[in-house]
Amino acid sequence: MGRERETALLLDLLAGTGSAPPSVVLRGAPGAGKTHLAAAVAARRSRRTGAHHLHVDVTSAAQARAAVFAAPGLPPSSSGAAGSAAGPRPLLVLDGLDRLPRAERSGLLDEAAAAGLAVLATARRPLALSDVPELPLSGLPVPRDCTALDLDASLRVPSVALYVAAVSALNPAFAMGHDNHHAVAWTCAALHGMPGALVRAARVAALEGPEAVRSALGQPPGGRLTGLLSQYAAPATSVPEGAPGPAGSTDTPDGTDVADGTTGADATTATSQLLAVCALFADGFGPEALREVTRLPGPQLTAGVERLLSQGLLAASTRPSGSLGGVGHARLHLPPATVPDTSGARHDNARLQHARYYARFARVATRHLVLGDQHLGLTALGAEEANLRTALGELLGRELTEEALGLATNLTVYWDAVGAPADWPDRLRLLSRPDAVPPSLRRRAALLQADAAIRAGRPEAGPAFLAEADRAQRPDAVPDATTAPYLRAQAFAALHLRPSDAPALLRRAALIHRSQGSDHVAGRVELEAALGELLHADATTAIATSAATAIATVRTALSDALRRHDPLIAGAALLHLSAFCAADGQRTAAEYHRRAVATLRPLGWAAVLGAHLALLRSPLLPDTADRPEDTARVIGSLHSARALAGDDDPSPDFTLARFEGPTRRLLGERRYVAALREGARTPAADLIASFGARLAALRSRPDQPAHHCAQLLGSAPGTPERAGAADGRLTPRQTQVSRLVATGLSNKQIARQLQISEWTVVNHIRETMRRLDCTSRVAIAGWVLRNSAGSPAGPPAQQPSPSRPSCLPLTVPAPSPAVDETGASFIAVHRPALEDHRVAHLPAASVGRPA
Repeated sequence: MGRERETALLLDLLAGTGSAPPSVVLRGAPGAGKTHLAAAVAARRSRRTGAHHLHVDVTSAAQARAAVFAAPGLPPSSSGAAGSAAGPRPLLVLDGLDRLPRAERSGLLDEAAAAGLAVLATARRPLALSDVPELPLSGLPVPRDCTALDLDASLRVPSVALYVAAVSALNPAFAMGHDNHHAVAWTCAALHGMPGALVRAARVAALEGPEAVRSALGQPPGGRLTGLLSQYAAPATSVPEGAPGPAGSTDTPDGTDVADGTTGADATTATSQLLAVCALFADGFGPEALREVTRLPGPQLTAGVERLLSQGLLAASTRPSGSLGGVGHARLHLPPATVPDTSGARHDNARLQHARYYARFARVATRHLVLGDQHLGLTALGAEEANLRTALGELLGRELTEEALGLATNLTVYWDAVGAPADWPDRLRLLSRPDAVPPSLRRRAALLQADAAIRAGRPEAGPAFLAEADRAQRPDAVPDATTAPYLRAQAFAALHLRPSDAPALLRRAALIHRSQGSDHVAGRVELEAALGELLHADATTAIATSAATAIATVRTALSDALRRHDPLIAGAALLHLSAFCAADGQRTAAEYHRRAVATLRPLGWAAVLGAHLALLRSPLLPDTADRPEDTARVIGSLHSARALAGDDDPSPDFTLARFEGPTRRLLGERRYVAALREGARTPAADLIASFGARLAALRSRPDQPAHHCAQLLGSAPGTPERAGAADGRLTPRQTQVSRLVATGLSNKQIARQLQISEWTVVNHIRETMRRLDCTSRVAIAGWVLRNSAGSPAGPPAQQPSPSRPSCLPLTVPAPSPAVDETGASFIAVHRPALEDHRVAHLPAASVGRPA
């Protein structure tokens, strides 16, 4: 499957145009499918010509020579006797010819030629035999990216077709669909299309699911992957997996390795130790990384790597690998069939060396991303994502908090550029343990966790981390590197109290970043401030004035980015200008989008997608269902654009596919596929234009007066709560929950207010949606507003605190026309003040303080 070109070439070579019998060597790493391909070629040759074939698994020279002598006694072919030059010659398949000593190989082929036999041999390593062509065999083609838009296209990729066929052979109920296509495609790419590894992984997937294979492959080979591969090893395997090589595999008769002068036993020990260190790397590694971790002398390391490559225990490719000097297109991979032992104190020290090397690498690559060649920095960091994830977990697990904070801080720049994969910030949860963070680092750890929560779409968690950061701050502290991140986190926390204060806080954070020389980060914060100016202007600012101010802020950031030769910020600024001009009704929106894509495209599709997601999923936007739908539309649109662009880079990156899983879980299967297909039919410029039109409707209205807030917070105690249930379709409890939904409370807050479980709240909301034929919480709020005598009642009114406002205005956009039941362009939903510790730390004097 997928070997049509190699099969045709081998049949042509074995046809033979001269008088001498042809001989061909099929060379490849373990798991490349040499044995299966040789058997398939021999069978096809027999069907085509009528010549017979004999398969010999070479274990010794005497056994192979006996097979050669027995071969002329094969039954004659339809065109002539065996060994006759007049007709097709019988074919002798020698599987594992490289197991013989070098002196025996040529003699065996000469004896086969004298007997009139064509020979097809397989070998792991190059044999360098005179007048014998060698055909290298690599993995099957793998998908570069995947999407739920066209599953048939993914199934036509040879590696995916083989993997799915192997899984279906054991589990006939299996089928690749929208829910598992990413795991299947990613697995085929991670296994580099090696048929042997694909078939073994398929055995795991058939019984434990494709997600189990993907999860195991995301870890270093010494982890869960080792156990799975050992458990599902082929029953016919006779040589232990991970053995340095078969007996007698050295090329010198006395067992001495000519490269470094070590004996055969010493070479085997050194090879085993080096192999165990290679298992610490997830998804491959560069030679520099191996050199830094092992600390072996140069000649000894080089000889060991070459020995592993020749024995097929390591594989080399031209995929990029990051280094302290930049990036190189040379990468080493540990085949999944190799299962080394990574236990012991020596390897424990190597794991620490691995983590510290990648911490240094991240610091250098991030500097490229900020001040130098951004394409180099993005390529290097993208190639080492798996190793960086392993290094961060190792440093956090060892409670090396300062080094882990430094690595995570550098990675935030990369997360901003590519859209922050959702699984990375979760690793910072280990910082929540008080004993794991020294007092001097607790402020940095709290602010980093606040940033991760905001990045993951949970800005409500910010106040708790800010309170912890305040407790860790010394009273006499002067502004330092944590001041600007604190102001930024405070800006997002203020969205629940006074949204109009967020732009001022973000502008102050950007000024501090610039004063400290972090112009790249300052540019991103300025773009956030511009979006805040457009959406959350104060009550005295006109809508037209806020739009002009936001556009001016973006143009300033764009000018500064172009001056500094920073295409990441310049492209993001142009994308913001496209949306803001569309919100302001200007015709230049499409041109700005074209310039944005042209600026970001040379950096890779990860940068293009990251800029779009940073705008469409900004925490400054209301928390609505529009975010996942916008993400799905952009994925579909950029996938179509990427297919039309025809990239020359064959390296798989799954830039678009890795965002599909979380988006699909949020939207559900039907809505997700519909949004994806809609995006595939819509140019990205039109998506940004429609997003800009939505921004125009999302602009906040002036703050409501205090007496109106008191009216919104609820009726007087003892008032019957029957408003909003005039038609009798809801029970009293469902009406009560619906009224609290209309006030903007979350499920957890509703459960705490009514003293019921959060799961009971979810059941009430689901039943309410069914009875009212609604599809979202916003539709429930609209129904309450239409059917109530006044504004929706919330929890009982409380005495307003003199230090903070007693009501929290929040504008929530209406659903899309397909699910809109109100017909309104937006619904004003007011959130009551949170009377708990999460917001108590915000001093009134610090909110909106002039820069």
